Amino acid sequence: MRITCPNCQFSQDIPEEKIPPKAEQATCPKCRHKFKFRDLSSSFKLSEEPEATPIEQNDKATEKRQSDLEGENKENIWEKLESMAEGTEQKKVDRDSLAEDEADIPWEHLEKYGFFPGLFKTIKEAMLSPANFFARMKLTGYSKPLVFYLLLAEVQAIANFIWQMVGLMPMISSQGYAVPGMGIVGLGSAVILILYPILLTILLFMVVGFNHLFLVLVRAGTSGFQGTFRAVTYGSAPMILAIIPFIGPLLGGIWAMVVTVIGYKNIHRTSYVKVFIAMFLPIILGIVLGVILRFSSSF
Repeated sequence: MRITCPNCQFSQDIPEEKIPPKAEQATCPKCRHKFKFRDLSSSFKLSEEPEATPIEQNDKATEKRQSDLEGENKENIWEKLESMAEGTEQKKVDRDSLAEDEADIPWEHLEKYGFFPGLFKTIKEAMLSPANFFARMKLTGYSKPLVFYLLLAEVQAIANFIWQMVGLMPMISSQGYAVPGMGIVGLGSAVILILYPILLTILLFMVVGFNHLFLVLVRAGTSGFQGTFRAVTYGSAPMILAIIPFIGPLLGGIWAMVVTVIGYKNIHRTSYVKVFIAMFLPIILGIVLGVILRFSSSF
């Protein structure tokens, strides 16, 4: 039975078996308003009552005590409901707090996790549980994902530079200047370390825009450009493996591609089929265009 307070509209479902048979009134646990929640009065009433016998008097006394007890029960019935409701609300608050904690991207809450713990925890979650990581992600801006991406790119570039300096990897240079991962004519390593984030940011937005265009074409870009941007930036987490010489960059690149695909799927709430079509469609179009140009040049 659902009991609703006519004063404050607070309501609660109460099992029939827990309501005393003769209870008619209840006290609202919220506003303390007393009201009649059902009518048990009989439609027929005897005109005369015979004189009560001693046995009947005892029965009436027992009935009166039972009625008083039921009166206490009916007043306390919503008091129990109040404690039950408070317990339910507490559980709901706990679940909400837990859900909010689980929704945190550690890198975006460094005040809570700290810089290095937040960085490493984000990298770990993105690499080892990408589906859950991206599914719970909220779209809250570009700056923090961009800094995360550039930071990993700088670590990768510096690691490559160190391995080149110690001779573990081939040196990439231009006009005598050693370059961390790339060569630019007329610029030294120090200048490149400054320009590298700027050039990488421009390239990043170009790549994300290109990828998002094809996701939209196959109707797989439901979370917008920011969703694709976050999949690419946080999907680069495995590139931390570039600190391992030789196999690190290759392994990190393959792993990052897999994580990014999972990111597209979970952020945009789409299917892997659409994601793969969006990724391979540019390659197919490029092959077709190359074949057309080759045949056209032969005539």
